Amino acid sequence: MSDETELAPAAPADEAQPAPKRGRTFRKSRPPMLQAAAARQARIASLAWTTLGNRERVMAFLNADHAELGARPLDLAIASDAGLARVEHVLLAMADAPRSEG
Repeated sequence: MSDETELAPAAPADEAQPAPKRGRTFRKSRPPMLQAAAARQARIASLAWTTLGNRERVMAFLNADHAELGARPLDLAIASDAGLARVEHVLLAMADAPRSEG
């Protein structure tokens, strides 16, 4: 007695499935930022860095909802020139305020 196992016939070359892709694939999730919005983002990030002085404070300020502004400062600054002006005003007021040592 022999142990023979039946194998399914191989698919012809023209019916072969493509090999699965490996690695990450690029998915465009949103349209690219407009040039004006990118310029506002760079401007507010630069001012925040100059005013606040360290990465943690800059990231916290730009990415957290701000009570006085009613939104995240980064979103507001990117959205329009008026939004940028409002965020700049808040940052400049922070620069003029005395810092508490803690």
